[in-house]
Amino acid sequence: MPIIRNAAFTALAGVMALATAPAYANNLAASLNVTTGTVSVQNTGGFAPATLTTIHCAGVCPDPVGPLVAPYLNAALPNRIVVPTPALGPNQTYNHPLPFWPTLDFSGGGALLVTCADGAKQVFETNEADNCTKQAHGKRSGKPKKLRIGKERLKLGN
Repeated sequence: MPIIRNAAFTALAGVMALATAPAYANNLAASLNVTTGTVSVQNTGGFAPATLTTIHCAGVCPDPVGPLVAPYLNAALPNRIVVPTPALGPNQTYNHPLPFWPTLDFSGGGALLVTCADGAKQVFETNEADNCTKQAHGKRSGKPKKLRIGKERLKLGN
């Protein structure tokens, strides 16, 4: 039997493979309670398989160290806290308190924390853009910004 090699056949095979891949409804959302250090992942759709939830810090961020942090580090996802998240049924929520959170010192300046359900992009969803939440934490760093209104300047302090 001859092997068919043409662009149309290859493209069709690729589309068929995508069509047979398990697709999950737009279903995962993550959040982080910055006061308690609890990560929450909510499934608002159908079944969601086990995945990895990530937290990335931008700005002035503390460096988590010590034995309590070690289980949350993953070489494949550098510079992130990684929380293994179990499979979730429809409308289920998984809450996980980070045991090292109280040891983190955010007083050095402002941090932007980005928490993403399926941070490793393992689950195929109809909309990947809404898996993450962003929030500021800690005091603002740097010099106060100056806002010019007409001829006057107003200082926006910390």
